[in-house]
Amino acid sequence: MAEKKSQHQTFSYEALPELFHNDPHGFLTYLRRDKLNFLRFWWDYVGKTSGQNNQVAFEGLDYSIQELGNGVTLTTITLPTPTRPREAYYLALVLPRPKGGLFIRKDLTRVFTLESKTDVDGNKKMFIGEITPRLKHVEFSKGTDPNLEAFNTEVVEIIKSHNI
Repeated sequence: MAEKKSQHQTFSYEALPELFHNDPHGFLTYLRRDKLNFLRFWWDYVGKTSGQNNQVAFEGLDYSIQELGNGVTLTTITLPTPTRPREAYYLALVLPRPKGGLFIRKDLTRVFTLESKTDVDGNKKMFIGEITPRLKHVEFSKGTDPNLEAFNTEVVEIIKSHNI
């Protein structure tokens, strides 16, 4: 039987990515206006509605928004300290400048995670994951230790190398 997702996992891999991918401008508007209250609302909502018996405290949740130039916005969410495998340390929500042709304008949002997994030898490995607009979770690349500055640097490098 599959292990039930934690509040942390549902918030990080489903709720926030879906909100961001579906309406990135609205997401950023509410985050800028309501600040941590916006994140706390969704954290509590996920805890109440996902049938979690043990809701986790909001402590440690934080965010920053950076304008990287060329119309790219990087929002980094610091999550409560993971307590289970496959819980993320950080989310990076990337809103590139709109792309498209004469009539089609599309925001090609990206959501990256920093998380750990245990390999077959029992060693902890850090990696960057990506959550697609259809909420598929895939491993993207090897990651660094959980350090916000290092994670932001890695995400900026991804943005540059993929012309996001």
